[in-house]
Order: sequence, then structure tokens, then C-alpha cells
Amino acid sequence: MVANWGKVTMTRKQFDHEMQEARSIRQSDPDKADYFAGYIRGLRKAYRGGSFGVDKDHNLWMSLIFDADKKRHARGLGYRDGFQRGMA
Repeated sequence: MVANWGKVTMTRKQFDHEMQEARSIRQSDPDKADYFAGYIRGLRKAYRGGSFGVDKDHNLWMSLIFDADKKRHARGLGYRDGFQRGMA
């Protein structure tokens, strides 16, 4: 099944700005590195849609929200938030 990724309303300039901020926080704050690694990936997925990864990967990243491992959980939350930000 192919997902319908909807319409991205974010401009390239907004995308680049979000990515730069997320990368900066990820590098400067080790406690938030996993969250922002997921955020960056989710933002990319939302902005690039089906041309970035496959549905199976998207579902895996979204499922990390329920992972008991704190690092994987943080990545899942970040992915979800980045994806939602890109689709907002």
C-alpha cells in the first residue's frame, strides 16, 4: 500500500531553517540528540514525501514512540513531531 503524504505547505526556506535549528540543537545538547535525530528524519520525510524512504521505514519510525528503550522512544517522538511540523 502506498501512503498519501498529503500536501506539504512548508517552503524550501522554512525547511532549511527548521533543519538548521534542529541540527544545531542536536549538536549542542546531548540530552536532546536522539529526539532531534528523529525530528530531522521526520521533517525530511514530510518535506520530500515518497521520494524519501519507503512506507515501511515511516511506519517503523512512528512505532518507536511505543518503544521501551528511552533513546528509541525519543527518536520516535522526534520523528513524529518533525513529520507533523513538515505537514502543518
